[in-house]
Amino acid sequence: MNPVRDPEFWRKRAAQTRAKMGSRYDRDSRVDLLRIAEEYDRIAENAERWQKTEDEGREALLPHGHDHNST
Repeated sequence: MNPVRDPEFWRKRAAQTRAKMGSRYDRDSRVDLLRIAEEYDRIAENAERWQKTEDEGREALLPHGHDHNST
């Protein structure tokens, strides 16, 4: 899967960014890191919507009465 469309990829980035917010940074830097982490969270939400839209689009292309998970 393309990492740009993988919500977990962005959630991990957000968590990593939040982990950097330790006391070694000044207040302004921590605020900046928090904003970046929040943006990663928003991207993760968008990635979930992209996946759902793609899944729904694939299902719409299947003939009626066919389960895309069946073999």
